[in-house]
Amino acid sequence: MPLVYRSGLLWLALVAWAALSIGVVRAATLPAGFSEIEINDTWDEFAGVTFDEVGAVYAWERQGRVWIIENDIKSATPLIDISQEVGAWDDHGLLGVAFHPNFRQNGYLYLLYVVDHHYLANFGTANYNPTANEYHVATIGRITRYTARASDGFRSVDPASRLVLVGESASTGFPILFYTHGIGTLTFGTDGSLLASCGDGGELSDFGSDPGSYYAAGLAEGILRPKENIGAFRAQMVDSLNGKIIRIDPLTGDGLPSNPFYDPAIRERPARASTRWACATRTGSHCARKRGAISKATVSRESFTWVMSAISPGKN
Repeated sequence: MPLVYRSGLLWLALVAWAALSIGVVRAATLPAGFSEIEINDTWDEFAGVTFDEVGAVYAWERQGRVWIIENDIKSATPLIDISQEVGAWDDHGLLGVAFHPNFRQNGYLYLLYVVDHHYLANFGTANYNPTANEYHVATIGRITRYTARASDGFRSVDPASRLVLVGESASTGFPILFYTHGIGTLTFGTDGSLLASCGDGGELSDFGSDPGSYYAAGLAEGILRPKENIGAFRAQMVDSLNGKIIRIDPLTGDGLPSNPFYDPAIRERPARASTRWACATRTGSHCARKRGAISKATVSRESFTWVMSAISPGKN
């Protein structure tokens, strides 16, 4: 179960992935002014926790559900459930959730997730089956915005408000070509821009055309462009979404003119180079913002894991 540590309206969440053999993990010593609270409820692969501008708490599950936590109790029904669309397999699923800095005015909620391939290929056609899943096949990562209803205190979402910002089609999303190294963090910058991370999409030791990856299906379905068939080296391609932290306008999904590789002449969606803020993100899973600085954790092609702090625009 998740353990949540809080002090006033400032909450620090720790996801306790507890195995039966070790029980629930608890902090040895809490900082002064913090208290430990267990959210006792059933969670289907708890993935993270976030907050809106008034300190309301929201938790989400990898399958695609976002819940309100109120008075230390999980809501009876989810704020939003997109599990039908989400591909929650291996390292993938709904991994990023962010609320607009003015959520209590505009109701904007942002989701970063891997799309189930069956949904990607068949939704809206006679072949679509809402109970079907297609895993371990090439697909995409997507950023979608929904609007919560002010009429009920932002406790439900209008499904008709759905707006895809990145990944409107198979050829415009984050290429997902293996069971790991996919999408990761979604967060707002202090300037109101929206930042998202994605790994290189490659197999563990992938230099291109790796038989262990899903590159062939990716090429056949337009998920991967031929020039991007270079495995982990996509992280160094300016005009590839893989291995990047992108920075976009949260209203339109377009790259921002202050991005280091912004090009107003590029009209494609997404304008990959124009959205790029930083590159060389191997796994894409963990980024954080503190006092305006971005830090990221990544894993090397061999065995190292490290944290890089204060990433600068346009840098590795």
